[in-house]
Amino acid sequence: MAQNENDREDDALLCQSLDDLPREMLFCIMSYCDPRSLVNVICCSKNLRTITMQILLMGFRYDEIIIEGTPGANWYSSNSEDRKEIYPANLLGNYIDSLMTEQEVEMDRINLINFTTLGSKEFVKLSKFISKFNIPELIVSPKHYNWVKNEINSSLKSISRLSFGKELDVGDGNYFQTLIQKPLIVCNGLCAKNAMDVKNIIGNTQLCSGLKVLTLCVYTSVLGYSFKEILKNCPSLREFNLFINGFSNENYRSYSTMREDDFEITDELMEIICNSNLEILRFDTSFNFDNFRVINQLTENKTRPVFPKLKIYSNHLMSPDMNLVFLPNHPLQTVSMNMTTALNKIDVPKCQSFFNCSQDITNLPIVDTSKYTISRSQINLNGFYENLAACTSLKDLHLFNVETNNMRYDFKNIHTSIEQLDIKKSRISVYLLNHIIDNSPNLKILTMDNVKVRGTLDDSMLEFENQEIDSQLRYIHISTCSERYPIVFSNILKKNLPYLHSVILENTYSIGQNSLLSLFSKASSLSVFKVTGAEFTDDIIVKFFNSFSPVSLEYGIDFSFNGKNITSSFLLQQPYLSKITTLSLPDCTIPNDDFIKLLDLLNPQLLKKIQVNLGNSGPTIETFKKVQYFKNLEMIYLSGKPEKPIEHFENFVLKQFVESMPSMILLFLDSGEFIKEEIELAKLNIRSQGKSAPKLILPHSKKDIVYKIENPNIGYETNSKSYCFLQ
Repeated sequence: MAQNENDREDDALLCQSLDDLPREMLFCIMSYCDPRSLVNVICCSKNLRTITMQILLMGFRYDEIIIEGTPGANWYSSNSEDRKEIYPANLLGNYIDSLMTEQEVEMDRINLINFTTLGSKEFVKLSKFISKFNIPELIVSPKHYNWVKNEINSSLKSISRLSFGKELDVGDGNYFQTLIQKPLIVCNGLCAKNAMDVKNIIGNTQLCSGLKVLTLCVYTSVLGYSFKEILKNCPSLREFNLFINGFSNENYRSYSTMREDDFEITDELMEIICNSNLEILRFDTSFNFDNFRVINQLTENKTRPVFPKLKIYSNHLMSPDMNLVFLPNHPLQTVSMNMTTALNKIDVPKCQSFFNCSQDITNLPIVDTSKYTISRSQINLNGFYENLAACTSLKDLHLFNVETNNMRYDFKNIHTSIEQLDIKKSRISVYLLNHIIDNSPNLKILTMDNVKVRGTLDDSMLEFENQEIDSQLRYIHISTCSERYPIVFSNILKKNLPYLHSVILENTYSIGQNSLLSLFSKASSLSVFKVTGAEFTDDIIVKFFNSFSPVSLEYGIDFSFNGKNITSSFLLQQPYLSKITTLSLPDCTIPNDDFIKLLDLLNPQLLKKIQVNLGNSGPTIETFKKVQYFKNLEMIYLSGKPEKPIEHFENFVLKQFVESMPSMILLFLDSGEFIKEEIELAKLNIRSQGKSAPKLILPHSKKDIVYKIENPNIGYETNSKSYCFLQ
């Protein structure tokens, strides 16, 4: 045991900070961080600063913007505008100046959409930077077009992937031909409103010769024409994203028997798609086209395999005829379709992931897939269960932004293959939830986020079969759900839970103590448990730790519980105090003397956070002297205020305690009367030592402010002789 503890201490010493991690690993980790958080990382070290600046300059790639399975979300330009972060132009210049001193960078793109209007100085720096490090990808907006046009064949000659954050209208052929005078591998954000615009694109042979990825916005009047001509003139194309922006103006005037916006499927088109090398094909729109038609003019039936190399097929247009022709027969990675009633008759090929985007689902199509996602739909339960059970390969069922009716049915379909149920932003019948959970014997993962559970209390009294069997559930995560979700949670607790190891319940104020006791009595191998809102007592905490895996307790204990009835006498008797990494008890009151005794039992090497309420007994200077031994503490919340002021309390906290805690990033106190200038001076002293100052949330004294009102209609004067006019 002692040897294991020494090994863990040695491992901890190997990586004391992020700087100790390999650079490739750091880059990967920080790429997932929020940009606003990354700005604060720049001050930590040179290594982290260099990586952070590169990540902020790169922004999002075009394929990171696309949201599969959501109509209107596959269009790069609109999504990039929604997800951009705004930084000042001079920040870009500063980042480039700093990175120009490096020998090499790990950047594969620059995203200029995130920055405000750039001047000539920034463009000169950008050109030199891209030329030096041979950056291959550039993401720009209309205000950058002239710079790109002037530099594309000189300082920007390394650019092979070009994306436009807002649609580039190719109607001006001369401008477009001048702008793009070189072969590109990726081009996103072009817009064609008519046939002449399409000709401007395919007439640019340098662009089309090596193009592998194209995202094109078109009007319905040229959808069929642009689709055929692009495939015909771009032989290397592997990914084609077509976004239909709406009807052209002339289409609003009148509709004849044969309209310009009809999509014609001809023998010539069939020959093209049967020989196509496309791997990804997406048709997307945010409109409902009631007048959109597909005209089938084939002289022979479809016999040859279409798109033989296709892996991803996404079509959010309400067009069954288009899917009948374009949907391949071979297995695919992903299929996403707007499933109308007519589309239920289509044989969907086997796929790894299937997205159903219909607004009203009566009968699910039977699909041989392992992951089934239903989004933005209203589900009629009649026929839902049978077809769901018929998808025998289904393992993951995802419901996003769906609504089900609340009718009760007596179907007993068993979903033996389902292992994961994920529901987000939905209004779901309690009967549907209970049915899937009770009739999915292999269900291992259940997640519910922002779900409104619909149903009456009578539904919770339904008798389900096989309640005494062992559930296969491993992971439960419920967050911000309606007050009725405990009905579903109680139904889960009717089963034995021998394999359950992770439970996360966020904002679960409606979970009762009986449910918690039942959970801890059924689970015996918990390793992760986080709950906010539920009330704990001494007895429930005992049951909680009895349900935990002994091995998981060896790696540190997060002792965080809400509840006013947790007692300090109970805490002092616990045998596992030396393994606690977080002590958070915000609701109960712990006397200051008991808290000092509790600190003697904690491990100064492990404890990272303290949050306690000392009532009117503390904190005192003696309390802080005891806390000073915990040099690894990062966050300290000490609520409470002594009945009488403590002499020299503020001076000790600022000049002795704060400066003696090297790892502290936050200190919160209710007691004391601190002068704002002295707080800032304490932070300044820490920064002068080359350290980062902690955030100090301390009560301010008002004794140093003397108000002298000269004239109520003018303002008031402070002791600093400054005036603040009344509004």
